[in-house]
Amino acid sequence: MSKIKYILVDVDDTLLDFYKCCHTALENLFAERGYPFSEELVKDYTEWGNELWKIHERGEATWREVCEKRWMRISEKYSFFIPNILELDDRFRFYLGEAHHKIEGADEVLSYLHQKGYKLYVASNSTEIYQKKRLKDSNLISYFDGFFLSQTIGASKPKKEFFDYCFSALGNPDKKAVMILGDRITSDMVGGKEYGIITCWFDRRGEEDFPSDYKIHSLKELKEIL
Repeated sequence: MSKIKYILVDVDDTLLDFYKCCHTALENLFAERGYPFSEELVKDYTEWGNELWKIHERGEATWREVCEKRWMRISEKYSFFIPNILELDDRFRFYLGEAHHKIEGADEVLSYLHQKGYKLYVASNSTEIYQKKRLKDSNLISYFDGFFLSQTIGASKPKKEFFDYCFSALGNPDKKAVMILGDRITSDMVGGKEYGIITCWFDRRGEEDFPSDYKIHSLKELKEIL
């Protein structure tokens, strides 16, 4: 592990709890619009979003198609009309940008890695303004040396183009000097494994197994690896 110098860090469900953030954002959005809100709706939104996002990661649907399909399912099941899906989604993302529920150990582990001299970079399938704001509001942004965000790059994890961009920005280091830490098999682990870098899977929920180089169930376990 002494060769590792750079760590690409996912954000949602790695540093910030995406379900809790979605809950806060949806509750605020639906209160604003007068739509019916429930715990079941949050569960459906996140589960359907996860299902559709996997399709996007395989290159079988655009971000816009994923957005439209998710909101159409929600409106059909919960019987309310959405006059402009993209406008509603933009408003949802505004509220999501205000939500930053941290996963246990995020501060401690990022501080530890920073003090150990590792170069930390955000690697997220997201927009720049939204993700940077959440990290700033959660007081995590100072640990990072840079940001690799799909909106800026023009490609998403697990695509090779995403990692090509990262490596070019890092000065094309040895691939074994780079680790990716994330929770998603389909984007973080598959992308990292196919690109030939070290993979560390944050398996919070006991999902199906994946041959990552390392596997942790809590962020604090990273201190036993690095």
